[in-house]
Amino acid sequence: MDESTKILIIGEIEFGSITQTTKELLTAGRFLADESGKELCIALMGSDVKSNSQEAISCGADMVYIINHSLLEKYQPDLYLSAIQQASVNLNPSIILISRNTNGRELAPRLAGRIGVPLAQDCLEVRLQKDSGRMVSYRPVHGGNAMAAIVCKSNPQIASLRPKAYEPAESDPSRAGESKTLTVELSESMVKVKVIGRLEDTTEGVQLETARIVIAGGRGL
Repeated sequence: MDESTKILIIGEIEFGSITQTTKELLTAGRFLADESGKELCIALMGSDVKSNSQEAISCGADMVYIINHSLLEKYQPDLYLSAIQQASVNLNPSIILISRNTNGRELAPRLAGRIGVPLAQDCLEVRLQKDSGRMVSYRPVHGGNAMAAIVCKSNPQIASLRPKAYEPAESDPSRAGESKTLTVELSESMVKVKVIGRLEDTTEGVQLETARIVIAGGRGL
């Protein structure tokens, strides 16, 4: 029997705000939390993310776990993976949701491997079984011609959700929630790969990854 009372979202912050994919995860997590009666939690990592707590709460989180560490100022897979693993062990959630974006593709399988549980990859939807209360993850197979329903029998149940599978959660400033600081142990010795440079996209206007409508033409047209 699943005795855990938490559903955990692995959140991301860019340019001082939680990302669109994080808001999509909050939409999916909120549905699971309301169906199961569990607490919807989100872990926010960085060097100074306390100011983002209320934003996450207004988008549907019940509890925000703040993981502040100087080594988390910029994304580094080894350090972020260790921080997420420590948070997972500490909080013992029944479900973990991660976006299958660039970072999530790197983190989700490694997290599942370290914890020793299966991973439902590239999911378009998550629901709960009525009889068992376990999460069912739906993902396309056979080139998108069929949909597979996956149920993980081990806890935590981890699923990575494809970006744009859910609508981003709308902000409700009147929502109430809590925030707590979660301490993790990190060191430079954990770093196996170092980022030596970063090129920022300076394109103005609507970004392709956040556009609601994309119109394209080519030789086939």
